[in-house]
Amino acid sequence: MSLHSESSPQTAQPLAPASPTSPSVFVDPGRRGLPEHLRPVALLLSVSVLLGGVLGVLWNLVVDLPTYVIDANSGASTTERGLTEFFGSDAWYVLFAAVGGLVIGVLTWWWTGRRGWLCVLLALGAALLAGLMCWGAGLALGPHDFDQRIAQARPGDRVEIDFALRSWTALLVWPMMAMVPILVGSSFGSEPEARGWRRRPVRTAPVLVAPAVASAQALDEPDQHRGEHQRRDQVGDPDRLQAEKPNAQSDQDHPTGH
Repeated sequence: MSLHSESSPQTAQPLAPASPTSPSVFVDPGRRGLPEHLRPVALLLSVSVLLGGVLGVLWNLVVDLPTYVIDANSGASTTERGLTEFFGSDAWYVLFAAVGGLVIGVLTWWWTGRRGWLCVLLALGAALLAGLMCWGAGLALGPHDFDQRIAQARPGDRVEIDFALRSWTALLVWPMMAMVPILVGSSFGSEPEARGWRRRPVRTAPVLVAPAVASAQALDEPDQHRGEHQRRDQVGDPDRLQAEKPNAQSDQDHPTGH
C-alpha cells in the first residue's frame, strides 16, 4: 500500500482592507504645513524680513558718508559740510522707515484685518522686525572700524566715517507708520469681512433628517388613531351595527303596549 502525500491547496486569504484612518494610508491634506490661521502671520513676517533687508541695502547705497582728509602731520580734518552730513544716514533711514512702515501696515490690514486687536500687535511686531533687519543689513555692508582705518591711512587719503544709525529712536518710525493704514482702514475703510473675495464657505455639520422624520411620525400616530376613532363614531362601527340589527327586528315583532 503506497501512501501519496498530497498537499492541500492553499487558498489565498483576502487581505483586510486598511482602515481609512490609518496614518500610513490616509493623510489629511489639510493638516500638512502650518494651520490655516497661522499662514497670514507667517507670510507677513517673511515679507517684513525681506522688505527690511532690501531697504537696508538701498539705505547703505544712497547714503553719502562724510570723509576725513589726512594731512602731512598725520592729522585728520573735515569740512563744515562734512559735519552736517554726520546725520545723513539717520535721515535716509527715517525716509525708508516711513515707506516700509506704510507697506507693512497695508499688508497687515489686508491680510489680518479680521483679527481685531491682534492686527495691531502683528503690525507692531512686523514693523519692528523689518526695522531691525534694515538696520542690520545696512551696518553689515559697512564701512566700519574707523579708528583702525584712520590709523593705517597715509597723508592725502580720505577716510569715510563709520556707517551707523546714530539715533536709535529712528527705529520707532517703523511701527508708527505701520499704524497709519490700520487706523485709516478701521475708521473710514470697509471691514475686511465685507469683502466678498475674503469670505469663505462655512462648513456646517450634516443635518440628520431620519431622526427628525421618525419623531414627526411618532407624534402623528396618536393623531391618526384619534381621527380614525372619530370617523368610526360618526359613520358607525360595522360590528356594532350588525349586533344591533337583530335587537331592532325583535322589537318590531313583539311590540309592547299599555
